[in-house]
Amino acid sequence: MAIVSAILAHHWMQWQFGVLIIPVKWIAIAAIYFTVLVSIISAVDYFVGFWKKIDHASKDRRKTFVLSRRKSATES
Repeated sequence: MAIVSAILAHHWMQWQFGVLIIPVKWIAIAAIYFTVLVSIISAVDYFVGFWKKIDHASKDRRKTFVLSRRKSATES
């Protein structure tokens, strides 16, 4: 929708249907800003989910490493 409205706004600033005036340029600008906002929110959400998986995996790995060192130290 943002791309189509930007293309239409390139040729028309506004459409007039009787008494109804549709500002095509402002709709295009709002649509592009909305698209950017949704993309940033999506990127942050993806990064947070990815970071949680990485953090959880590293905590499990550290627990296993610490436990294996303790076992070898008590065996000696």
